Amino acid sequence: MSPKDFQRDLKETKSSNQFPHLDNVKAGDHEGSIVFAFCDSSTRVKIDFQAIVSDSHDYPHDHAYFVFTTSEDVPSRVTTALEDAQSLFLGLPIQDFLTYVDEIVRNALWDPAEESDQTQHFSDADAEDGFDAISDDWEVGSEAEPGVTMVPTTNEATLRRVLRRDLRVAKDAGLKVSYHGPPTWFFIVSLSCRAARLGIPEEAMSAWDIRPSQYIVLLIRYSAGYLDLESVLSLEGRGNSLVQFRVGICSSYKPSHKFALQAFDLEPSTNEEEAGLGQRLKPIFIEKPLNSLLNDRFLRIVKARFDYGFSWTGAELYTHESQGKMFHAEESLPEEYFEPDSWGSGPASVLLLFDHMRDETASSQLSLPLVAMQFMLRHLVKCTEFCLVCHCKIADSKSYEAIKPYVCSNGLCLYQYMALGMATNLEYEIKTQPDVVDLLVSLTYARAGSGRLEDFPTGLGLRVPAVLNFSRLDELEALLRAEDTGQPRRCYSGTLRVKEMICTLDQTSSLKEGDWATIFANGTQQAEGLWHCRIARLTSDLRQLQFSLPIIQGQQRPASDYLPRPSHEVKFVVYDKNFDDLSDTEKRRAVQMLLGTLPSIEAMNIFLAKHPENKGLAAWKDAISPGALDMLRWVVASNRSFIKKDNDDNLEHRVSGMDSYIQFRLVQGAPDKEQRFINAVNAKAAKSNHPTLFAWHGSPIQNWHSILREGLHFKEVSHGRAYGDGVYLSNNFKISAGYAAEYNHLSWPQSRLGIQACISLNEVVNVPAEFKSRSPHYVVPQLDWIQPRYLFAKCRHLSAGCDAVVRPSFVYKQDSNYPVYGPCGELIEIPMSAFSSQRRRSLMALMDAKAGDTKSFPLAPAGHKQGLCDPPSTPPVANTALIEQEDDNISQATTFEDMQLLLSDTEDDLRDKMTEPSQPCKSCIESNFDPGTLDKYSFRLLTPPEYATTPATRILQQHLQATLKVQARENIHDLGWYIDPDLINTVYQWVVELHSFDPALPLAKDLKAANLKSVLIELRFPPRFPMAPPFVRIIRPRFLEFAAGGGGHVTAGGAMCMELLTNSGWLPTASIESVLLQVRMALTNTDPRPARLAGTHSRMDYGVGEAVEAYKRACIAHGWQIPEDIQQLSWG
Repeated sequence: MSPKDFQRDLKETKSSNQFPHLDNVKAGDHEGSIVFAFCDSSTRVKIDFQAIVSDSHDYPHDHAYFVFTTSEDVPSRVTTALEDAQSLFLGLPIQDFLTYVDEIVRNALWDPAEESDQTQHFSDADAEDGFDAISDDWEVGSEAEPGVTMVPTTNEATLRRVLRRDLRVAKDAGLKVSYHGPPTWFFIVSLSCRAARLGIPEEAMSAWDIRPSQYIVLLIRYSAGYLDLESVLSLEGRGNSLVQFRVGICSSYKPSHKFALQAFDLEPSTNEEEAGLGQRLKPIFIEKPLNSLLNDRFLRIVKARFDYGFSWTGAELYTHESQGKMFHAEESLPEEYFEPDSWGSGPASVLLLFDHMRDETASSQLSLPLVAMQFMLRHLVKCTEFCLVCHCKIADSKSYEAIKPYVCSNGLCLYQYMALGMATNLEYEIKTQPDVVDLLVSLTYARAGSGRLEDFPTGLGLRVPAVLNFSRLDELEALLRAEDTGQPRRCYSGTLRVKEMICTLDQTSSLKEGDWATIFANGTQQAEGLWHCRIARLTSDLRQLQFSLPIIQGQQRPASDYLPRPSHEVKFVVYDKNFDDLSDTEKRRAVQMLLGTLPSIEAMNIFLAKHPENKGLAAWKDAISPGALDMLRWVVASNRSFIKKDNDDNLEHRVSGMDSYIQFRLVQGAPDKEQRFINAVNAKAAKSNHPTLFAWHGSPIQNWHSILREGLHFKEVSHGRAYGDGVYLSNNFKISAGYAAEYNHLSWPQSRLGIQACISLNEVVNVPAEFKSRSPHYVVPQLDWIQPRYLFAKCRHLSAGCDAVVRPSFVYKQDSNYPVYGPCGELIEIPMSAFSSQRRRSLMALMDAKAGDTKSFPLAPAGHKQGLCDPPSTPPVANTALIEQEDDNISQATTFEDMQLLLSDTEDDLRDKMTEPSQPCKSCIESNFDPGTLDKYSFRLLTPPEYATTPATRILQQHLQATLKVQARENIHDLGWYIDPDLINTVYQWVVELHSFDPALPLAKDLKAANLKSVLIELRFPPRFPMAPPFVRIIRPRFLEFAAGGGGHVTAGGAMCMELLTNSGWLPTASIESVLLQVRMALTNTDPRPARLAGTHSRMDYGVGEAVEAYKRACIAHGWQIPEDIQQLSWG
């Protein structure tokens, strides 16, 4: 963005004259700076301000403001209020920014409660509407503006103590905690945990599009300052206006402030190119249902638990059934409301099992952030058990537990699921997995055509033609002859001008543009004469209309290809009958008819690629009817299995001997079904060298629509049960293939695949002795003993054959007594990628249990002889228990800003009772570091640089004072850094000693061996500070270079290699205290290697020139942005 936008807005703002107390607004001496004065005639107060924009090129979306006073003796409450509000200024236009500043300074100066340490609230609504600040006299229940909830004001110190208490509880429970903004204002709390810690199987994460390294994030926005749980519940339903929730995923534990605001629609959205940041908050797969649940019901559910002692399950049921109605004391509460929460055989994560509301040690001080996070995680991990719309338990979740969430049987829920955009993103599925969508449509089409489809998309308001069987022309004639009953006519006749597709009607119509119709041309065969068209235009008398190009067998084709005469008599039926009113037989015919009108998935992909700006397939109005599009959405969304095509170019995932079939990876069941399978393996075959075997299951193509949605079961008898009740499987492909009969007439006409038959390969617990039968079929009586791994589809465009050889390099070694054979009778080889992550863990555990006996390890590279087994090519997957016990701090360091909030409560008292530097405490005396003994002649102190400016100098003076205050009140030994004020010759150069390292660190041992007590570092500040970062380098001692085995983020020239200290990672609001802390943490970080001194050369000083050059090389290597004024920092 050009600085012209900044200059234009500044010029308009100067002439607007709309700020009550701001005067003389104009551009400053430097690019991107604004100067103005706050003037109040009643109190004769005048305060001069200057604001600097981070980069005018980022204006008006990605810029930050740094505002400070240039007057003397400014009340501390003014500077404090502006410092607290810095985060609110991000991305604001100049006019809005100055409006905020005007209101903030006015409130700070006029605060009548200053003497009693009270802080007024200010909201964005106040700034926009011009309302005065809320008076301290307001309390809950006072008369206020409609829709505005007033809350009692609380001083910031008290709010920070309450907030600190609540966030500490959440952190102790294993969560990462952070925040945005001051707790007295528009405050956002962020809680997160890594997905790997939730115990979700790898397959479920893949189906849910979550990576184990990502963080599940809950944002809580407080619009009038932080409130604890008791305060929110006391607002009697008005808490929703003060507390809002958003859920997402992020590669960092803390989304950036910009993306946190975007989550609440407080910031313009960012395009993909601009959003390539690690702190971007991305939508989670059930974002809308979770946000709806949290914002609409969560507080009512919590209140029900709080008032009656319900479990989560009971409180949710109570809230849904009673809609919050109060029970009288004499009424007995149903036992089902007290049903204990159970995770069944699902995740054993302590993070999920812990219930803060039942924690006896929590007493009455419950942490709202922790309660909200636990509630959200419960619905995320158990999402397949709940309806995504009404959030109630799905009645049939026990009979078939899917890996993808869906809705209950209530038709209204299905309608809202589709209409409100909660369903799977159809266009995304078509782009990323077109063959999977093709498979699903083909199987549904076959099921409907066979007359066995039982589940229907009811409740969606689908419109279909009044006549579905066009071989019954008598029905058309009957509709045409029907007398007018006052109802809209459903069937029309007329003359069609074929080339223009203009039809002159024989009757007056009640049609409208956008209606769809099925046209039958007299004298043609049904296959050629049944067309589907959209009414594109109508004349004013409704007697003549123009159709879009007809859809014939899924393709738009000119009618003249089929009708040689220029005009033709036609009849057409309008899509005006509700799908729900049809009989089941008619519904099946309608499903097949609507799917038959769809273009191919390949054609849909081409359209989406050509029209990326349109709203998906709904924009293809002339090719896809609304009914057909909704039917397609339902087909994809109602599939609750996870299906992923294994591409031919990745041979490591291909099962050998199956080259003539398209291979899909198949995962069925809820996330805990995999765990139940492993439990069965452990219980039945844990001591076996081959705990599982593989077997085929064949079934006609029309059955697979049902199998994918309900799983393998034996509720129906299709081919007899001569060998007992159970699921029939076979180790011989040809036997199972005999049950997968080919039905070409049931194939979806537009399918690229042309699926003719399907067969699955399943992993089974190796206990044949407990099967109902072992020969000629395996008859498995327990569903938990079976886990589908692959679905193979025989397609028209793939020819059968056994010549191609596809062998993965690392395979599972099968039980020689129960091998599985392929289409040509050969022993097939199954890649290790067939197994879930948990299954691989159990195999690795088996290897550990039988260490030294390579023959018993059930893994073998392809082509190896039995007993000659190589180690696995990939390292073992981490044990679940290790993941569970892992401290989340290891995964990502907590920022200094967030750590500071979690410090001891005494920090507030120390801030208020700032005194002279205290005497060294006992721990300081015990340290070998002696402050104030550094020889000032052992290094060069510089004079002020030529580029020094008044604004930068004033800001640096404020930073220096603030840093020295921290040093004065903290224990020197615990602080770990020391600045000698006598060694500050210019605020543009700070010399700092880092000391008192952990004695166990290699760096501490090297310092002791070298008889050194500290690491001497230098901070040099640029002319654009605080918009550009300081340059931080080590003066002495010299460190071992990274190439020689060193670490600690120290470059070969002594500069610190940290993104924080580049334009890419620097924040203008960062304090120097936080910079020193993070530099010290970088030096003590032992990952990947610890920092070490450079032996005999360690006492030599680094030169500033070599440090600058090394810093630039590091930035280029990492892709970080180099500050433009870096060369100026080598002055002196």
